[in-house]
Amino acid sequence: MDRNILKSVIREQVQQRESLSDIPRTAMKTLLEFAKTPEIVVISGVRRCGKSTLIHQLRETQKQKDYFLNFNDDRLIHFRLEDFQLLWELLIEEFGEQDVFYFDEIQNVPGWERFVRRLHDQKKKVYVTGSNATMLSCELGTRLTGRYLQLSLFPLSFKEIVSFQLKSLSQLDAPPTVLKGKLTLLKSAETKKREIGGLQEALETYSLHSGFILTEDEEGEEEILLSTGKAAKVYIVPIWKWLVLDHDYFGSKGLV
Repeated sequence: MDRNILKSVIREQVQQRESLSDIPRTAMKTLLEFAKTPEIVVISGVRRCGKSTLIHQLRETQKQKDYFLNFNDDRLIHFRLEDFQLLWELLIEEFGEQDVFYFDEIQNVPGWERFVRRLHDQKKKVYVTGSNATMLSCELGTRLTGRYLQLSLFPLSFKEIVSFQLKSLSQLDAPPTVLKGKLTLLKSAETKKREIGGLQEALETYSLHSGFILTEDEEGEEEILLSTGKAAKVYIVPIWKWLVLDHDYFGSKGLV
């Protein structure tokens, strides 16, 4: 690997550090716990599920200075196992001695486990990300057995998307009655007003023209006026009807 090319990649990746997403990931809680341990942290997941963003978010929470390199760079296509020593020397030359390493998409380098294990043996903290297929391989288990913790990352869940859109699930009073695993009991005008108000906010957020509230036994429909000036339908549906009536019935109301 050419020394000057590698140095150029290191410098450019520092300058091109991506802006962080505001979406809070539920996996961060586990990752923060892993950060307290001396073990290697392996983050695996499908492409574009947020592995790179997650480690950058983690870096923002840590006080220690660190090294970072993303191997998903065409200039590193010829990077080999023996080039890791040169990489380490250049990182020290550029940023001084550090004890924390972040390697993104490291699976692109055959045999990377050997270098990461050497870092671990020298009491360095290492985080790596890569594809599921590679990170679940027998080689990983053989060479890093007892030395690593694995975190499987998935694409955004519905809860994470809603949390990003509305900042907090508490702002969405109606739909989460299903997500929380319980039904709304519209026993008072105040409760009904609150539920419809929550649903109205959701309809406006997602530009929808109708929605529903699942209840134990109450049934009905109301028309509400959105802040956009458009009318929207709110259907109050008993859970049994939602379960037994056919798809076409609810489809005709724009609910499925």
